[in-house]
Amino acid sequence: MEKFTPVKLTTKNLLMFIIPACIGFLIYLTPMKIGGKFGMAIGLLLSWCSSKASGWSMQVAIILMTVTAIATLICKLTKPDFVMKSERLKKILVPSWVEVVIRLVGSALAIIVWFQLISEVIYSEDTGVVMLDLVASIMIWFVVASFFVPFLLDFGLMEFIGTLCRGVARPLLHIPGRSMIDVLTSFLGDQNLGIMLTDDQYSHGYYTAKEAVTISCCFSATGIAYWYIISTIVGVEGYFVQIVVTMFVTALLTTIIMCRIPPITLFPDTYYNNQAENKENDKPEDMSTFQFAVQLAVKKASTFQGLKAMAWRSIDFCSSIIFSVLPVVMIIGTVGLIIATYTPVFNWLGAPFGWFMNLLGIPDATAAAPATVSGFADVMIPSLLCGDITSELTKFIICVLSLIQIIYMSEVGPILLMSKIPVKFHHLVILFIEKTILAIPIIYICGMLFGIPR
Repeated sequence: MEKFTPVKLTTKNLLMFIIPACIGFLIYLTPMKIGGKFGMAIGLLLSWCSSKASGWSMQVAIILMTVTAIATLICKLTKPDFVMKSERLKKILVPSWVEVVIRLVGSALAIIVWFQLISEVIYSEDTGVVMLDLVASIMIWFVVASFFVPFLLDFGLMEFIGTLCRGVARPLLHIPGRSMIDVLTSFLGDQNLGIMLTDDQYSHGYYTAKEAVTISCCFSATGIAYWYIISTIVGVEGYFVQIVVTMFVTALLTTIIMCRIPPITLFPDTYYNNQAENKENDKPEDMSTFQFAVQLAVKKASTFQGLKAMAWRSIDFCSSIIFSVLPVVMIIGTVGLIIATYTPVFNWLGAPFGWFMNLLGIPDATAAAPATVSGFADVMIPSLLCGDITSELTKFIICVLSLIQIIYMSEVGPILLMSKIPVKFHHLVILFIEKTILAIPIIYICGMLFGIPR
């Protein structure tokens, strides 16, 4: 590695880092309360945009998926020159045949749900309608959020915070210090944005495959604004502070273990497409950690190429999500909700976890068993299955568990599978099971220490 060469700090280059970094920190990482709602600024903005677009967002999502599917099929078959000569258009409109089929099926499913065709099992309020509404929300979220992402990535904020956190993140969690931005964005803002950031950093050589999987599968939990909603549905909102503390403790302890065992240890410590490593620089001995963090941040901010490049960066950032992920979310999410709503599959799959919780002495273990695994389909389902649970402690466990399991196939799973991060479906299943087994006793102990009634 080349020796680090410090830059001369001036008012201009410091402000080039400080102003955009403050904007990014304010938007993504600063908790606030507006109109009685608590959350991150980006979360509140996305909620506001979703509510304003609720009257037409579903229709736009259907049209977007349908037009994209048809255009993809035509371009895949004909390969027009204007598309093949543009790397950006080629990437969007000439994907693999598998993705072409997924886009066609996803758009067809959205049409079936909207016009209530074939069977109510598909388009009921508990299955297809839920997913179509979620797809519309995801579309709005990523269109809006992507234009603020450069404030996190391109002006030195990740380098600054990453350098300050490096001494903890690398030895304890086997991830770079800069990944703390991804972690905070997921925990305090939105897990989809956290995965977007991780995918972007992996594709640009900042994370190895192993690091990207660790960050996205162990830390990309549903944002804190959603935690309160789930706690209210379960009926444990009175323990919200305890829930927040338990979430962070459980995430930390489970990741310390999971990053040291398969399947995470089986992923290579190599970079995307074998590109050159974008390594963290070594700190000079005569420079404090804070001074070094500022140096790296200013160096990164100095690479800014103008508003046009920033706009294209944002467009590229969200285009793969908008065109590729929406149909996958629609398909997998609807199928998962159909299984959860109309079959006893989760009762069967949850039985071993019921025995496990009985072994630990957790009350209402049998009643809680289906909720322990149903989160693989959707984060909301466990909270809806708590009706027969009378124990406050067990409700607390299910609430935290559903939020910390991370991988659910109605949203996060498809986004991970369609990202550049080299994770496969069977990896997600194994990681979900590992996280569940490790998290249950940790959450149980935290609940007991907090004195939550059994």
